[in-house]
Amino acid sequence: MPSYSSKQFLEEYELELEKEFEYNGITASWAPNPNDGSDGGPRFWDDEDEIIPAVARIPRKGFSRGTITQALSSDEAFLAVATDTCIRIYRVESLSMTDELTVGHDEAHYVRGSVFTAKKSYSIDKEKSQEYVLISYSSSFGGGPGTIHIWNLDAQGCLRHDLRAPDFPADNVAKNALKAIENDLSQYGISTEQVNKIQDGFLDILAAAHTTHAISKIKTIQDAQFTGFNSSILSHACDQFLYEDHGQTTQHGMRPEAELPQIVIMNLKSFHEICRLKGHTDVIMWSGWSLDDEVVATASWDATFRIWNARTGVCKHIIGPTGGQNWAGQFLPDGKHLLLSGGRPHPLALYDIETGQKIRSFDPTDTKLDHWLRYFTVHPQQHEDLVIVQNGMTLLAWQPLHPENQIQELFALKPGDNTMRNGFARTVDFGWSDRAQDIFIAKNTDGSAFVWDKARALKWRFQRQKARSVSGQGSAWLVRRKDADWIASLDGDGAVRFWKL
Repeated sequence: MPSYSSKQFLEEYELELEKEFEYNGITASWAPNPNDGSDGGPRFWDDEDEIIPAVARIPRKGFSRGTITQALSSDEAFLAVATDTCIRIYRVESLSMTDELTVGHDEAHYVRGSVFTAKKSYSIDKEKSQEYVLISYSSSFGGGPGTIHIWNLDAQGCLRHDLRAPDFPADNVAKNALKAIENDLSQYGISTEQVNKIQDGFLDILAAAHTTHAISKIKTIQDAQFTGFNSSILSHACDQFLYEDHGQTTQHGMRPEAELPQIVIMNLKSFHEICRLKGHTDVIMWSGWSLDDEVVATASWDATFRIWNARTGVCKHIIGPTGGQNWAGQFLPDGKHLLLSGGRPHPLALYDIETGQKIRSFDPTDTKLDHWLRYFTVHPQQHEDLVIVQNGMTLLAWQPLHPENQIQELFALKPGDNTMRNGFARTVDFGWSDRAQDIFIAKNTDGSAFVWDKARALKWRFQRQKARSVSGQGSAWLVRRKDADWIASLDGDGAVRFWKL
């Protein structure tokens, strides 16, 4: 039986498009190039305006590809870039690195997600009182329960001094240790090359011990995980966060009630548990906050969605059984409606938060839908009735509150002759900017980034060339720096490319 891998896809795929942001009959035009005023057009890797270069990655075994992820502080001052087991903090304005945080020393500690906020204490010196909180989740590459770390950073983007372990001269310790037994080793015919290998192994052991000691001062939650599919982990007030406890699936055997998957609501400032959302009987794939932080919704493989009171943990509504696994959700900005994805026969539908009743299904009459519709985003402005849904090689624009349930094709990759390669070509990482709310940013599985200004009907494309080496997909987002808007793109080679809009 023929097989095809993501490695083959990235080596062979060359981006072609059938449609690039056509909405309500208006096709987006290329934005002018900000550097020379030309008519614009696609730009390519190596033509970026600025870059944070890729860093060395840890050696990988078997099918493991490593991980890359990012988080932007809520004030856009600092950027956390995680590759494999390290998180590096950069100033957005200067791109200078302020600190490096290590969560572990092997593939069991891959950073898989993070959220980054800022909070202020009541101090006369406002600059010194600013404190940033980075929450990271790490596990083995395959995912599942791992460790959540709470990193408290100072106003300079550095781990707080009281949480920092003293420097450890591992090289000197290793050399001194080997020197002490060098004569004994030589008596047994141990060669210099073998002694060097012993020293390297000893260095690895020392580094692991130092990492374990260093993170012992950091607040951690063990055997925990973030839910996925664009979950809103952090509350809108940035004072609470969600994580999943007992997150293993029960498809291989049921467990006692107390050990079933559940969402924990945690106070970020006091680090105490507010409540637990109990009732699901299989892994919870998505969780998210309503805009007023009064409600949390969840989607589970147990064929139910649930709507919860975020203060008490009481379940307000159980939606289902839906006839299949459930995957994702998102609240609409009107505060009244919720999108949920999963089950059968219509895998994406709009629900009333207050009653839990289905209002409308995503059911285009002339479009074949993917088996699952797990990636979608809601326009953040209340007056905009617009949801963008990934469906195979296309993005569809849906107005769920429109009387005619209006759906149109917004964006489409061009299929090639190789159907297996087409199956890898997707646009699955996308969303709207929180600040410039008419800016839509999407990342393709080949690494190319796309930007659409809905209000001005303009577009940008930042494209990876065919066969450029990458390991992971990355993401892209909008930042404000040097008095201009920039697209920052964490790419699969580990570099962060900055493009001025």
